Amino acid sequence: NDIIIHTETPASPFGIIKGATKDGKQLLISKEEIEETASIIACFSAQWKKGYGSADAFWIYPNQISKEANSGEYIAKGAFMIRGEKNQLKNLTLKICLGIETKKIKIEESTQVIEYNELFSGSENACKKYCGNRYIKLEPGLDNYKKMTKEIKTRLKVSNLEDLPKYIPNDCKILKK
Repeated sequence: NDIIIHTETPASPFGIIKGATKDGKQLLISKEEIEETASIIACFSAQWKKGYGSADAFWIYPNQISKEANSGEYIAKGAFMIRGEKNQLKNLTLKICLGIETKKIKIEESTQVIEYNELFSGSENACKKYCGNRYIKLEPGLDNYKKMTKEIKTRLKVSNLEDLPKYIPNDCKILKK
């Protein structure tokens, strides 16, 4: 009941939307949600690193993907064989948002609730939902990483961003709101 998303560019990450289909026929999520997910996946592709503003992707069902080549064909290490029709997603905008999500934990056997902040990266819609207005937009660019980190800390009003590299693609620039 899942769908798999990948960019048309080799060596990019792929994503899985769990429980997206029912009986492999009817999508249980919207086209907009698929495009939003694909856009985030594309932000970690070679297209971003090359500085492109958009990328193409596709989604398929799990039974369409295989590590085995057709008879007489060869698949390079790390590659996959796609069989059947790919559902194309064209000109996905390469923008990702980074925000601060405030979470709460209730202490067991107590009425005490502890609040803490956690980095969140995703689409603008997701950041608005989970972070309110406490987010910034990023796009491909070549801003100095140290300068960018300092600006992110200032704009998001946080002191510790040690997890930052795993939340944003390399070679970014911050968009002005």
